[in-house]
Amino acid sequence: MSRTLKIVLLLSLFALGACQRGSRYYADIAADPGNNPDSLLTLLESRSPIADSAPNKRKEAEYAVLHQLVFSDLYGFADVADKDRVLEAKKYFSHHRNRPMLVLSLDALGRICYSGKDYNSALKCFAAALRQLDWQHQSDYARKICRAMALCYKAAGIEIDEGQYLFFAYQGFNASRMRNERIRLIALALFFLAVTASLFWYFKVRKMAIEKELEQSRTEAEASMAIAEDLKTRLSGSKFPAGIDLLERLCAQYYVNEGSDRLQGSIVKEVRSIIDGFRTDPAVQQQIEDSLNASNSNVMTRLRVAFPKWKEEDFHIYAYTAAGFSSTTIATLLEKDKPFVYNRLYRLKSRIQSSDCPDKDFFLEVLQ
Repeated sequence: MSRTLKIVLLLSLFALGACQRGSRYYADIAADPGNNPDSLLTLLESRSPIADSAPNKRKEAEYAVLHQLVFSDLYGFADVADKDRVLEAKKYFSHHRNRPMLVLSLDALGRICYSGKDYNSALKCFAAALRQLDWQHQSDYARKICRAMALCYKAAGIEIDEGQYLFFAYQGFNASRMRNERIRLIALALFFLAVTASLFWYFKVRKMAIEKELEQSRTEAEASMAIAEDLKTRLSGSKFPAGIDLLERLCAQYYVNEGSDRLQGSIVKEVRSIIDGFRTDPAVQQQIEDSLNASNSNVMTRLRVAFPKWKEEDFHIYAYTAAGFSSTTIATLLEKDKPFVYNRLYRLKSRIQSSDCPDKDFFLEVLQ
């Protein structure tokens, strides 16, 4: 892992840990704002953010919430005048997903609403605080909030047993938690299903692409093997001595790689090497012309004398055609397409036919 990635990861973990701890500036007070409220209020006010030169929204939000909780525990009622500041603090912690401080801000806001005799709003704040609580580790705090809710009902003229309310509240929120857990599990299952489907589709597409590449390679190999077969047929035996070397090279590759996965690839590679040799080696071209001269009354020598202005490529096309090479083989050797070979051969025949050369019938007969 790179150093930069390690630093980023450590900073992310630190930020996550700070968020989970709740209060950053008043951790000693936020641990239990109701413990020794008189001394805590004095300590809290001595660290008020009002004296700070630079404004800090988080510190101001923490101070507003904790000051309200400690104040209400000390005097038995909340400071209604601070409702706007606590409401802003609650929005801040909700936006930054600071769950511990959000619970405290909802508790403080509920106390303010209770003191202002807005019992319906107070109950909503306390109920929201209960939903954010970890009941397994914060059962005492949950009981405290349920007690405050029971007081709200009592103030509204509804008598309710605190223990009974705590039991039903726990059951309701536990069911809600279980429902949320099921939703999370379903979402997780759907996520893994989507990932699995994506991987399956990726490998399927990849497999199809590989199969397509293999098919193209197989087609190319078959074409190369067909050319090799044509070269072998036309050049084998004493008629074309170059065929002996060609057969030797192909047989050597077949002998060495027979029965292995490398057989087809090695032969195709050898065929390409042979084709490149035909394209670039003047000795091979001369062998073909010499063989045609020997078997057809010096046809190539007479052709070069009769048509001295022809391009070298024209003589090659004539020689390959006279030797019996297929159009595919000729196109491959010349690195052209087959329509080019057909057109060029047609033009050569026309030029021979329209010439005043006494041997034109002989030249055309050799091409048949």
